[in-house]
Amino acid sequence: MVRAKMEVDFVQKFTWGEQVSLSCRYSDTPEDNSFAQATPTGNTSITVSNPALVGFFQPGQKFYLDFTEAK
Repeated sequence: MVRAKMEVDFVQKFTWGEQVSLSCRYSDTPEDNSFAQATPTGNTSITVSNPALVGFFQPGQKFYLDFTEAK
């Protein structure tokens, strides 16, 4: 498994849902620096169209993104 710590950069709203853009972050905290060594840069975007989840992601929030191989 690989884990990245991501921060929501911005949320673009549409009539059908929203597009969420996240990127790797680091700071002076020991935890963030450990992620910076493993994942110094990266970004992802996700589309949220489920009405129950629209508004869940807010700029500035941080999330762990785990990658586990699918078989």
